Amino acid sequence: MAVLRSHRETQARDAFAAAVRECTVAELEVQQVRERVGQFEAALHAGRRECFSGAAEAAALAAYRRECEAEAEAERACARARAFVQQRRAEYAEAHRRVKVIDNLEHKARAQHRADAAREEQLGFDELALRRFTARVETLSP
Repeated sequence: MAVLRSHRETQARDAFAAAVRECTVAELEVQQVRERVGQFEAALHAGRRECFSGAAEAAALAAYRRECEAEAEAERACARARAFVQQRRAEYAEAHRRVKVIDNLEHKARAQHRADAAREEQLGFDELALRRFTARVETLSP
């Protein structure tokens, strides 16, 4: 039973680590998209300082909208990844708690067994000492 729970804990830990990696990748993607959006904004502002071209401005705005949509989608993906990390963290914590419960029960059972074995051993020593004492008393009494 303990081995099975330990295996489940390992699986939960691995799933948690994978979720953390996915979240990190999603956060990096958000950061990259934000940088691209910033570059688009800077390019739009720089383009407006020079001569105005309606066709170029429309194309730039369309590309900027696409990047803004990509940024929003990346942020949603990052939020989903964070939620998934929280879910996996909770699953790992529960699996770890179950393993700890089994370990504690196992330690208590071992301690109880050691105490019982020591008590039985002491009873055996007491009985042996009593026999020796009674045997010595019987040999000394006339």
